[in-house]
Amino acid sequence: MQTEEQAPLRVAVHSRYALVRVGLSALVGAHPRRAVVVDLSEGDRQAGHVDVVLFDLAGLDTAEDRADLEHLLGLDLPVVGLARERRRCLSDAARALGVRAVVEEEVSSEHLLTALEGAAGRGTPTEGRPHPAGLTDRELSVLHLVVSGLNNEQIAQELFLSINTVKTYVRTTYKRIGVTSRSQAVVWGLQHGLVPRRGQRHGPEGCGRAGVATGELSATSIG
Repeated sequence: MQTEEQAPLRVAVHSRYALVRVGLSALVGAHPRRAVVVDLSEGDRQAGHVDVVLFDLAGLDTAEDRADLEHLLGLDLPVVGLARERRRCLSDAARALGVRAVVEEEVSSEHLLTALEGAAGRGTPTEGRPHPAGLTDRELSVLHLVVSGLNNEQIAQELFLSINTVKTYVRTTYKRIGVTSRSQAVVWGLQHGLVPRRGQRHGPEGCGRAGVATGELSATSIG
């Protein structure tokens, strides 16, 4: 929560949709003593005037939005993602890239501001709970997709990572959780509360370019 000495949090809103930008800006600006919306459209020289970015994840499966997100993260700006219904795989991709927190599209103004403040180092981060076995956010995202039956190539497509990067995450994840095979990783994930994503949809209302059959689990090796 903001103290009397702190200036309002400076929040840049990024969305390819004008209506979403207006709505998010209204939510952020509902408490002007805590947060104000600033413009990031003029490029890098504005980055120093931004404390945190609120990024609409709906377009993350496009090259343009992905490049924008990677650029912002490359500037070491904390980013909070806005998740969309039935596009949860984009939330995993955003976390894998380094987004600090993700909020749902029905988020209240208070919850949104709390998430933004946490990501910017003010107050308590909203996603600061430790993961089992000390897994990082990226490793947990990869493991969740392993449990859901995706092979390495499909995970790479879902999270917008290279196949070699995925293999590295799979290996480090196996080491952390003490398993040596994909089937053991699936069992471990199920025992620790990871719910397989059944009947995952792709295309206009889904994500990625690889399909997963309902209930299908893969035993593909990491090689």
